Amino acid sequence: MSESSVLRDLVIALSAALLVLLPSRRLKIPPAVGFLITGAIIGPGALGLIGDPHHVEVLAEVGVSVLLFVIGLEFSLARLREIGRAFLLAGPLHVLGTIVLVGGLLLLLPTGATPHSAAFAGMLAALSSTAMLLPLLVGRGEIHAPQGRLILGILLFQDFAIVPMLALTPALAGGGGLAAAPGALVGIASAATVFLVARFLMPRFVNAVIRSGVRELYVMMAVAVCLGASLATKTLGLSAALGAFLAGILVSESEYAHQIIGEILPFRDLFASLFFVSIGMLLRPDQLVGQWPQVSAWMLLILGVKSLVGYLVILALGFPSRIAAVTGISLAQVGEFSFVLASVGRDRGLLTQGQEQQFLAVAVLSLALTPFLVRLAAWAGSLRMGGALGWMIPAGPGPAAGPVLERAAAPGGPRIPGGAAPVGHVIVVGYGINGRNLSRVLRETGIPYIILEVNPVLVRRARREGQPVQLGDASRRESLAACGLRDAAVVVLAISDPAATRVAVGLIREYDTKAHIIARTRLVSEVAELMRLGADEVIPEEFETSIAIFARVLRRFHVPGNIVRLQERALREEGYGFLRGGDETGTLVESVSRMIEGATTDTFYLAPDSPAVGRTLGRLDLRGRTRALVIAVVREGKHHLSPEPDFEFRAGDILVLVGDHAALEAAFGILTPEATIPGERGASPGGGTGPER
Repeated sequence: MSESSVLRDLVIALSAALLVLLPSRRLKIPPAVGFLITGAIIGPGALGLIGDPHHVEVLAEVGVSVLLFVIGLEFSLARLREIGRAFLLAGPLHVLGTIVLVGGLLLLLPTGATPHSAAFAGMLAALSSTAMLLPLLVGRGEIHAPQGRLILGILLFQDFAIVPMLALTPALAGGGGLAAAPGALVGIASAATVFLVARFLMPRFVNAVIRSGVRELYVMMAVAVCLGASLATKTLGLSAALGAFLAGILVSESEYAHQIIGEILPFRDLFASLFFVSIGMLLRPDQLVGQWPQVSAWMLLILGVKSLVGYLVILALGFPSRIAAVTGISLAQVGEFSFVLASVGRDRGLLTQGQEQQFLAVAVLSLALTPFLVRLAAWAGSLRMGGALGWMIPAGPGPAAGPVLERAAAPGGPRIPGGAAPVGHVIVVGYGINGRNLSRVLRETGIPYIILEVNPVLVRRARREGQPVQLGDASRRESLAACGLRDAAVVVLAISDPAATRVAVGLIREYDTKAHIIARTRLVSEVAELMRLGADEVIPEEFETSIAIFARVLRRFHVPGNIVRLQERALREEGYGFLRGGDETGTLVESVSRMIEGATTDTFYLAPDSPAVGRTLGRLDLRGRTRALVIAVVREGKHHLSPEPDFEFRAGDILVLVGDHAALEAAFGILTPEATIPGERGASPGGGTGPER
């Protein structure tokens, strides 16, 4: 092959990708789908612009290796603990269930499939698309919702499952039961090697490279480890992608794994785009003429089977049907790693060329439908949320609510006597960080409350902690009624699911209750909609964080606390207009600016080990040394105005100082425990510059 032909094909592929991606972005088509369309257009099945598709395939193989290397880097025990149940239970059940159902259907239908080829087809269908789903979930704000965590855990397991699938493919192609033994032995030996090397050798090597401080070495080391491992496993007759994944796990044990990820991400995106382009080039529309009805039927079958499996798996884990429906439908597409597995199966004879073309068509179409599947999942979930908002149930809690609340109450928590619903209590929806903190405060202050949580794991945790908790979904009227919604004083929606929060607010307002609704949301863009639905207060984390930041900055400049509180209140009352660019705070902003520029007051608490304790105001000489004046001292609730030079400070005194910012900072430096007082020995009580008034 000539160098000019390689460069020509590469330039055509990248240029075509740019031309397709620009309109795709306007049409809100995911980039991966745009790359697949690009490959199909320029490939041999359409325009035939690429002279030798093998040129792009070589770079695509590198792209797959880099992609799996990064996944291996992200596959850490810390991340696994966050979504452990979804990874360890939902992931295996989803993959195995899909393999069994798809393989069983192929054996039952007149397809001529053998048990080995049927199992391989099930593995192809079992994988979903991480590259497509995660950006969509992030864009919808659902990545931290229960369904988002479940989907993430299942996707992570599928990314890990590609490794044993690649190892098992040669065994399936061999046709004999004993053929699987070498692959299993290699897998065990590889796992043992990964553990030993990751724990002892690789982290030390990576740390040494990073500590060298030469940035060029970071990328060189990562690429060398990635491609070197790929070459090693390919030489041993295994997949190059398998070696890259194992290499990523090795490097992930280093404390600098995140820095390596940052350095290699641009290369991953470039090569991964070429991977999707090369997959699109494999699609031959000219060979699928007359087969599109079959392709559509197989696609609908796979989408239906995977949706059903996901739905049943999540239900089996104890989650409500709404979350099960959203999770199942969202995972229904065929994933990008199925293309890698299909190419290995084709080389091993598990797929004919015609079957591969049908599979590619099914996979590409399912990927293209992923954005619509996610919207369909949200719609299907809304059908399980309590209707339009209207699942018709009695306006009150009903006769079953009392026993439910009695069972929910645990020793040490607020008891509900006789099973009767409480009055004037707080319903805390969600037992995450916010819900736990609120519940602890309510418990310590003796305010009655009950927790409503959708995650069975968190429900068991709350019960172990003695909390009154009910398993249920806030987007269902039955769950809210079982918590005594009619007589509740406050309902706090502390969950990370935007759709469920909106539905819950609407349901509460339709209910016969006067409860005060406080809703938490991640984005300020959700505030107006939640207020329209009936929320009394909406706390957007995005702007509350901004307010906390500017408040601390103002305190750093010794702006008085009452002015800081006024500023915070003004911003909240004005709908956060100042932080969104509006100039709505008027003279208050100008007054704050004047305070920052000029003199101000501040207070300082004297700790027992402060150098000022036991010393007189004259001996400290704060005015002479810092130009800061002590205008008052608060001691045991009494105010001592304009203290004299012989006034002796005690532990627990609160000093009120006035001065510019530099003076106050200098005075605080003297008053802190680490400071020393020059001339302490032999100094006379009147050694200052006079009374500080």
